[in-house]
Amino acid sequence: MDLFQIAARVSISKSGDYEDQLQMLQSLANSDGYYINFGDVDRIAPNLSGHYGTPFGIYAYPLNGHIMDKLQSGDSLFSIEKEHLNILQSKGHVLDLNHYSTSDLDTDIKKLINLGFDVNNTSDKEPGRVILDITKELTNGGKKELAWSMLLKKLGYSGLVDQGSGILYDEPSQLSQAVFFDTSGYDIVGSYKNTLWYYRGMTVENAVNRVEEMFKNGDIDNMKDFFNSLKKPMRNGIKAVLDPEITELL
Repeated sequence: MDLFQIAARVSISKSGDYEDQLQMLQSLANSDGYYINFGDVDRIAPNLSGHYGTPFGIYAYPLNGHIMDKLQSGDSLFSIEKEHLNILQSKGHVLDLNHYSTSDLDTDIKKLINLGFDVNNTSDKEPGRVILDITKELTNGGKKELAWSMLLKKLGYSGLVDQGSGILYDEPSQLSQAVFFDTSGYDIVGSYKNTLWYYRGMTVENAVNRVEEMFKNGDIDNMKDFFNSLKKPMRNGIKAVLDPEITELL
């Protein structure tokens, strides 16, 4: 069953409700290759921030059990407060960091050597983490995020996916995520008003954690947008427990 059949079955619309949207995503989670992306407008933009230490690209969440559990429980999920929900289907060869073998690593090291790089792997880490570390180091320690992504693309990958181990990024709210290096790595199969945020039962504790996370990462503009998207009682509850250093910015 494709996305449009599922959407028709659950009667979802551009302004559908939380239960419909969650049911649609649950149906897609039973198939490989589907991802969700949150944004402020109904288009998809790459992550232009350079302070996360991750490759340049379009970030999304794989529709797996880990992410569905978070959506259903109301647990913290980075960017879920954004206005739009985009559903993507991957194409090309996405490097699954959790199912990347020693043989895969050996093949990619040979490719890197053929590209003129000096690679000498002595790491005993899991192969997925090793290839990420090697390509990061070969692009000035990952400081050149675009070059990092382009190097991975030269190895034949359209993107990376971490199914929940925190190899790509070990922040608790983003242990499972994916990055596509450019728009050739996916098809957009649906774009909707995001009701996963507006209708879920956000608790004060989750909201406080979210604000503190963005403050810690220096993401002040998004922190303010997130805070202002909450209803007044929630805003008051958050301010009552946040450090003054944070509240004075809100």
